[in-house]
Amino acid sequence: MTESFYGTNQQIYLFKQDPDHTFRAATVGSGLEAINTMNAGVYDVIPLDFDRDGDEDLLVGFADGVTPLQLWRNEVGTQKSWLSLTLAGGGPPEHANRAGIGARIEVTAGGVTQTREVYAGPGQHAPQAPLAQQFGLGSATVIDRIRVRWPNPARSVIERTNIPVNRFLRLREVCTVAGDPTGLLVSRGGADLVLTWDDPGVSGLAWNVYRGSVPDPAGWGPALAPWVGDADTATPGIQYRDAGAAGGSTALFYLVSAVDDCGERAR
Repeated sequence: MTESFYGTNQQIYLFKQDPDHTFRAATVGSGLEAINTMNAGVYDVIPLDFDRDGDEDLLVGFADGVTPLQLWRNEVGTQKSWLSLTLAGGGPPEHANRAGIGARIEVTAGGVTQTREVYAGPGQHAPQAPLAQQFGLGSATVIDRIRVRWPNPARSVIERTNIPVNRFLRLREVCTVAGDPTGLLVSRGGADLVLTWDDPGVSGLAWNVYRGSVPDPAGWGPALAPWVGDADTATPGIQYRDAGAAGGSTALFYLVSAVDDCGERAR
């Protein structure tokens, strides 16, 4: 299914794939020609399962500035097997790809592998794409394999096998949160306090630096310096300089926590 928004050809088109892999026009027979005969200028058609019954409905927009959005509900039903798959990306607040945008999904069932990539929308003047990925599975009674390649630095992959058909499925990114730093030292550098800890040499790793005036970090609040990297690669280890911290008379306590695409270890 597609639509055209150029010139006077602002219409919706539905095509059906035949066994020889060619396509034939099916707009009129489907009943969707009624949208074209409105002459309101079709502008963005979004397939989505509005009522969560397994089949796709249509949200139709128009370009005439008068006709409101229309929801065309699929009343034919699910005559074949299907899967609705949503991804949940891992990661800490403000640094997480919760929707899994950019993930690559492969679904194999009945000897056929379908591939999708999760994306937010098709571009200029276009709406957001539904994040739930719909797969038609024909007469298959089981999904042989689901393979997801996540868009993280490691391009990690998860697989699930032998999944029943006709269901809404949510897959989460599998993550192992980085460990705590080792060899943490605090030294004076003029009016500053300089924190140094061992560099584990792990790709994609950063550090949250916390500071408080009491020993228990539970009441310290947010990180003093979030997502600290190695600012001085010529010096061994990771360094963070707390400017002016050595000039006061109040005792200070520090905690450094590793953080990566999977989040932060609880402190």
